[in-house]
Amino acid sequence: MENQIDRKALCETYIILSQLNLFNKLPLALQEFIKENRDINHKFSFNSSIPLFNQLKNDSTKNLVAYIYTKYINDSEESNQFIKKEILNIINKL
Repeated sequence: MENQIDRKALCETYIILSQLNLFNKLPLALQEFIKENRDINHKFSFNSSIPLFNQLKNDSTKNLVAYIYTKYINDSEESNQFIKKEILNIINKL
């Protein structure tokens, strides 16, 4: 299963980005990939009043959301550098 994106992670990512009105910021090809490959039977609820990473149990979802945010959604270079640093810190602790 290595090098494959978890279908549940795609579902959770879709739900999160849709509820935050950020899904449309993704390139159309990525939007279509997520819609076509997500597990539509997977149940996930997202509460925008709770910090996102406190709600995520699936590491694939955490990684995917962090990547998508850094690559496609965030437009601040300062924030991007901070997030990249934090991601590297998390990876180095694994």
